[in-house]
Amino acid sequence: MKERRGGVQGPPVSRETASAMTKFESKNLIEKYLEKEKLEFYLSEVARGNKNFNLYSRNLEINDLRIMAAESLIPVELGWIDRKCGPILDIGSGWGIPAIPLLLSEKTAGLTLTERSQKKADFLILLLSRLKLKATVVKDDIGFDDRSIKYSIITLRRVAINEKLIRSIKNSASDDARLIYFGPGLPQTFFPSVQSIIYSIDNVPSRHLIRAEIF
Repeated sequence: MKERRGGVQGPPVSRETASAMTKFESKNLIEKYLEKEKLEFYLSEVARGNKNFNLYSRNLEINDLRIMAAESLIPVELGWIDRKCGPILDIGSGWGIPAIPLLLSEKTAGLTLTERSQKKADFLILLLSRLKLKATVVKDDIGFDDRSIKYSIITLRRVAINEKLIRSIKNSASDDARLIYFGPGLPQTFFPSVQSIIYSIDNVPSRHLIRAEIF
């Protein structure tokens, strides 16, 4: 399974703490947190939408999408996200990963999706309507700067992190907010502390999931 949505330059920060390999099974995560019928409807809508909106690589098959949906639930399994958390901001939502599986799990208190592509943002609005999910979609250039809302959790999946994005994240974050990042590492000096796990899910090569204090 291959997916490319930008990368991060440079090594992980020196203040990072890492755990040993953690293994997950997509079947177990889906059974624990999702209704199978809703998940399959979501995936079928995404697969159909991909023909018109170019949402993801055409090399991905439906089971690849299913694994990525399950992967989105790992922060819930780890206790990093639950209904006690404040509002969540997902930056660069694409076809709804990790945002929509988190919404389907009913473990979020409120979620905003941002997507810089107008056609993908329009698709997300349509998708949320069909799934009967309540969330806000904002057409924005990777980085959301609405100072009227302060988010407790900000999620990113394979979005390149730079200083401009960090400023937008900090403008939107509450004082005790956490960043949850699906990606290989974080640039040095951006965050005061970082917790990283290395995990595998099904037959996918090992990956990093990172939680960082924003302030």
